[in-house]
Amino acid sequence: MSHNQVTVNNQTPNNTGQITLGLSNIVSMTPNNGDVLQTDSSGNWVSSSVAAASVDSVLNISASFGYAVSTYKYSAADNLIIFKSMLTKASGITYVNAYGSYAPVSNSSWAMAYTFNGSTFDGKTVLFRAVPSPYCQASFVAQWGFGSGSLSSFTPIGPRVNVDNTHADIAWGRFVGDGTNKTVSLKIISRTGSGSQIKLATGLQAFTYMIDVKVLG
Repeated sequence: MSHNQVTVNNQTPNNTGQITLGLSNIVSMTPNNGDVLQTDSSGNWVSSSVAAASVDSVLNISASFGYAVSTYKYSAADNLIIFKSMLTKASGITYVNAYGSYAPVSNSSWAMAYTFNGSTFDGKTVLFRAVPSPYCQASFVAQWGFGSGSLSSFTPIGPRVNVDNTHADIAWGRFVGDGTNKTVSLKIISRTGSGSQIKLATGLQAFTYMIDVKVLG
C-alpha cells in the first residue's frame, strides 16, 4: 500500500504499517538517566540535566506555651498580629512590630508584618500558607499582601479567605523576589456585624494558628 512507502528517519513500516522508533532513531546523542531533551540555538537536539529544586522553610509558628492578653479588638484593615516569641524565622527576614492604626494594639512583642530582604530573596519564589484563627465571635475575611510604612497601603498576593468561630480557611500567598525589599502581612479585609468581636488570641487559643512560609530555589 502507498502508506507503507513512508519512512521516518530511514525507518520503514512493517507489514502492518507501523514504524517503530527508538530514541537513537530521533536524536544522535545518548542522554543520561533523568536528563531532558531540548534544542540549542541552532535547532539541534541536546540533553540537559535538571537540578533538583530546594524547598526551605523560612518562617513558621510554634505555639508551645500559654500567655495572657488583654481584650484588644481587631477592626477591618488591621493586620493580624502574632506574638514574636512563637515565631521562628530565617536570616533575611525582619519583623515589623505591631503599631499604629492598622494593629489592634501597639506592642513590640508582637509582629504585624514581615520584611523580606531584596538581596536574600532575589529571584526566589516565596510561598505563604496560614490558618488565621484569632478568638472571634464574628466572621471576617483575610488576605496576604504587600504593604509599606504603617501598612496603610495593601497590594494582594493571594486570594481572600473566610474565618469564623467554627473554622478558618487556608490563606495562600506568593511572590517572586525582584531584588527589592518586600513587606508582607496578613490583613483583615472585612468583618461582619455591628459590635461583633475579633480579639487577640491567648496562648491556648493561638495553638490553632498556623503560619508556614517556604522558599523555592
